Amino acid sequence: MRKTKLSLALVLVCFFILALFLAEDYGWAGSQSATFQMTSDIFSGTGGKSQSATFKLKSSAGAQSSPIGPQTSTNFGGFGGWVYTSAPEFVRGDANGDRVLDIGDVVYLINFLFKYGLQPCPKDAGDENCDANVDVGDVVYLINYLFKSGPHPCPGNGGGEILTRFTKLSENQGKALLSLLLRAELAGENSNGSSKVSPGNGAEIFEITVIGKFDREVAGIQLEIEFNPDEVVLLEPTLTSISKNLQLFYGTTTGSQRIGILDLSGEKCIPTGEQTVVNIHAKGRDLGSIKIHEAILVDKDAIPFTLEVSSELKREEVRSSSKPNDFSLSQNFPNPFNPQTSIRYALPENADVKLAIYNVLGQRVKTLIEGHETAGYNTVWWDGKDENGDQVASGIYFYRLQADEFSEIKKMMLVK
Repeated sequence: MRKTKLSLALVLVCFFILALFLAEDYGWAGSQSATFQMTSDIFSGTGGKSQSATFKLKSSAGAQSSPIGPQTSTNFGGFGGWVYTSAPEFVRGDANGDRVLDIGDVVYLINFLFKYGLQPCPKDAGDENCDANVDVGDVVYLINYLFKSGPHPCPGNGGGEILTRFTKLSENQGKALLSLLLRAELAGENSNGSSKVSPGNGAEIFEITVIGKFDREVAGIQLEIEFNPDEVVLLEPTLTSISKNLQLFYGTTTGSQRIGILDLSGEKCIPTGEQTVVNIHAKGRDLGSIKIHEAILVDKDAIPFTLEVSSELKREEVRSSSKPNDFSLSQNFPNPFNPQTSIRYALPENADVKLAIYNVLGQRVKTLIEGHETAGYNTVWWDGKDENGDQVASGIYFYRLQADEFSEIKKMMLVK
């Protein structure tokens, strides 16, 4: 019986070899590829248990493998200029590989793009719009398909439909400009009369704003911020009043922070005009290394913008003698926090100030400021400890600013 099986397998091999020579003789190998299935214990290596495997038959004379399917890898050498390569097909848009297009693929792409997660396998599975890139445009495209009755992810066959789409895209792109702005406080003047910027003590948190100018609504933003990790620490970015109705995704690694901004429902957009889209928060003495390394913007149809990026950090100088117009108490940052957070407040005039922390029972936990202070902008830190120097428990806390007749309370959360 075993000899019979082996004989049949050898006959199959001879048949395939003959077919290859015939293909070469009759010119079939010019630029074609084909897929076939073969069942054999010789090629499956199962020791007598027959299994099927799918192979792609590809000419070495310059034939292009189909963009549908993963990166092929050679299994064994062929004859007459042919090689056999494995080619299990994938579903375009199926980023997580479960053969279904759903919200799981959106989450998978977000993790890959903004949280340094694993890339789709193969990567082309994440290229929903077939532009040969996997970026925020593919996330918006997939959301439109899943929730907005948008077009199905393209089949990836490289045909006229894709060419027509991207010819149209190139003729219908919006225009955008991005820049980074740091509002720095001046500390007097140099001997030549020019202004000098206070370098800070390295513990202060600086807020750097990403400013955009758009000629149409923006549905998705993808940023990669580069910095020198020996000089700068990037903290959690925050949305602005313009982008607050969208969702923020981010991840930070050594020397790089990725940021994604989009609406998972596909409804909200950032409006046209000049807008502040996200705030980056940094600690360090040398902020000059902070740059926009990469930026991608797409509109609600997942069409990318023609983008101009001013990657260098710009500074807007604010004199330290400038005074706020009103009393105010800002939201602490970061929030939630562990183990420390900063609280910023503004005094338009000299005042008796008291700033204290309270628990949910209204009991005072720690007094941060109590005394007479001059007008200006001030920042104070809380390290999460009470009056006795003991670390407080996780939970909700309140901080209250009293300055003459002004009083305001805000809530914050400590999470360990």
